[in-house]
Amino acid sequence: MHPSPRHDQVRGGHPRRLRLRSLILLVVLLPTLGMLAMATVLASEALTTRDSARRVDARVATLGALADARVVLVNERTTSGVLVFATELGFDEEELLDFTGTDHRSELLASRTAVDTSAILRSLPAMADHRSRLHDVREAVDEGTASSSQVVSIYDDLTAAVDQAWTDEFDQLQDDLRSGEVTGSLQNRAGALRAAFAAQRWGMTQASLVIELYETETSDPATEIQVIAAGARYHAAVETLEDVRGPIANEVWDDYLSDPAVRRFGRDLEEVEEELVSGPSLVLEDPATFQQSLADAEVWAAGLGDLVRAAAQDLSTETVQQERDAANSLQVRVGAAGVLTLLSLAGAVLLTRNMTRPVRRLEEAASQIRAGQFDLEPIETGGPRELADTAVAFNEMTATLASVETYATTLADAPEDPLLDHPIPGRTGQALQVALNRLRSSIRQAEKRRGELEVVATHDALTGLFNRSAALTMIGHDLAAAERSDGAVMALFIDLDEFKPINDQYGHAAGDDALRLVADALRETTREADVVARIGGDEFLVAGAVADDAGEVEGLAERIRDAIGSTRLGTVDGPIGLHCSIGMALSLPGDSVDLLVQRADAAMYDAKKQGRDRIAWARSERMRPSQP
Repeated sequence: MHPSPRHDQVRGGHPRRLRLRSLILLVVLLPTLGMLAMATVLASEALTTRDSARRVDARVATLGALADARVVLVNERTTSGVLVFATELGFDEEELLDFTGTDHRSELLASRTAVDTSAILRSLPAMADHRSRLHDVREAVDEGTASSSQVVSIYDDLTAAVDQAWTDEFDQLQDDLRSGEVTGSLQNRAGALRAAFAAQRWGMTQASLVIELYETETSDPATEIQVIAAGARYHAAVETLEDVRGPIANEVWDDYLSDPAVRRFGRDLEEVEEELVSGPSLVLEDPATFQQSLADAEVWAAGLGDLVRAAAQDLSTETVQQERDAANSLQVRVGAAGVLTLLSLAGAVLLTRNMTRPVRRLEEAASQIRAGQFDLEPIETGGPRELADTAVAFNEMTATLASVETYATTLADAPEDPLLDHPIPGRTGQALQVALNRLRSSIRQAEKRRGELEVVATHDALTGLFNRSAALTMIGHDLAAAERSDGAVMALFIDLDEFKPINDQYGHAAGDDALRLVADALRETTREADVVARIGGDEFLVAGAVADDAGEVEGLAERIRDAIGSTRLGTVDGPIGLHCSIGMALSLPGDSVDLLVQRADAAMYDAKKQGRDRIAWARSERMRPSQP
């Protein structure tokens, strides 16, 4: 029996109604599925953030332990050096105790115990490699047969191993931070930790070198230069800390600077730096003063260790807070996804009824939007009033999405394109445009700030010349290029003559004016391609590629000397002239940046010995590295 046409129409229409209902359900649920997918991604990100935080905490603990290990090594080195020095002067330990009031033997035993019980030191391969040497040096110290050079050598090797381990661990920390979703503040805390360790490292290095100068009782130009260089690096690290240290480190730093022992030792170091060139230092010549300074140094060094631990605690605290924020955000978003799911299901139930052609047109348009096609023909607004209103709103949103897509693409490729000034249609478009305009403004500000930070990081704030770090990097590039082209690189080390009297008589403002005048003279006399830098105090450096022509270098040095000599500094007593001494050096095959600059520096000191206001060549044959 054949079915009647009416029965066939009913059977044929029913599947169409079910299919349309299913399509509508999918359209309604797609945003929900997207939210669920987003919640899954956020959960994964939260887990990643948590794991990253745990790794960061572990590495921060290791970095703190390494910083503490460095302190105990330096303590043992200092105490051993005092006992060796006393032995060389003919003092026994009882006489040393009576003279200083300090039981250095007890302090030495305590510092040795701290070194031997340090788990982080025991785990270092370098400690195992040097354990036999350390044992021999300790025995020699106890027997009174050790020399200062033996003590310096073993502890320099061990502290260098600790420094390398700290650097390697910090690099791993940076990798962990880059692999997770971290905030800029977390990067700042990591930068503060690095700067705090650099301050500890170079501050304690400078203090150890000053003690070494006292113990050797001989003038060692190389050690004196190292004292000044270590001090410059210490001050650079402290300046970096000013911008990035966290609340805990900030409090520790303020307490540290207010400690009288810290202030006294800081003044002692400044006195040593200033008088290494101009004359004998009271700190280095008077045993009683030196003993007080040595006691202050223990407080000074301990405070630097506290600063490193405080910076590490700031980083750990920031990491934990980020982990909590990620967890809270996850809860909010998952909750929103759940609410959206319930609302979508309710809407699906209401919408699952017989629909007409306008619904299918909406479904087709929605599929295109889902596929990322926003530039659509407007949907016809026929059918029931509700569907007509929906079509109008859909058309408006489609236009908004198309405009947002164009706006976002243009913003990514050309943030200054005039097209971005055109309004986005619709209320939603207006709201989105506010957010996008803020993003546009943020991009502009970020680009501006990046440029400003680059200038700050590479230039001296007072003179506007390159700073030491930037200059050494660029000279390194010039040396590499010269090596490839068989050329040479010159280095002119320039030091103002009688600069300290200017500061003493007319004040630091006059000294700053003198440094700016020297910088102007250098700009006027050097070539555009030359590296012109202020590398510290009243010391300047000019470097650049030359054709291995000594006459060209000497001519430039004379022009610089004449330009500075013709400069007049205005003072309350009238204009006074400025003069400088210049050391010249040409790079040799295989030269490093440090060696080239050291040779020019040594030549500058030769110029000063010849009577100041002179130029002098480096004694290249003496400064070459020894052959193996």
